[in-house]
Amino acid sequence: MSNNKESESTQIFKDRLCTKNTRWNAWECKPNFGLLIIDSLDADRLDRNVAPVHIKNPDLCNNDGECFDNRLNSLMDNCWDGFYGCQTREQRYISMVYNHADYYEVYYTGTPPENQHFRIWGDHTGFMIRIVYSNSNSYSVNVDGQPKPQQAWNDALS
Repeated sequence: MSNNKESESTQIFKDRLCTKNTRWNAWECKPNFGLLIIDSLDADRLDRNVAPVHIKNPDLCNNDGECFDNRLNSLMDNCWDGFYGCQTREQRYISMVYNHADYYEVYYTGTPPENQHFRIWGDHTGFMIRIVYSNSNSYSVNVDGQPKPQQAWNDALS
């Protein structure tokens, strides 16, 4: 029976270019996967928490209909005041992502940071990030300190 389970798992991951590494008891997937790192640049980034943060893509689903929905917490604090953590925590969220996706949706359970920094590690062609904001401000995107021109609205993406 375990042989049938193994062949089913192999079939699910076969077209994702993943191979099972039995020494690790894990799947190794490359070069199609990378790390998305989101940092808050707001002044209150050390004492305000908006976690959990959801990174979603309803187009990336497995054979069981489960779609990509990664729930993230910020990294742990790294200082101590006697017996307690110092209660400061960098708002940094790291998620594994499929690099060839068209987009990812980012949902904050608290008010999203006004200023954010996004990085992707791994081979990629780029993808769009959609953030659900709770207000109707105007936002701009800068790449290497230069403003990125806005693209025309596309109803297909909403």
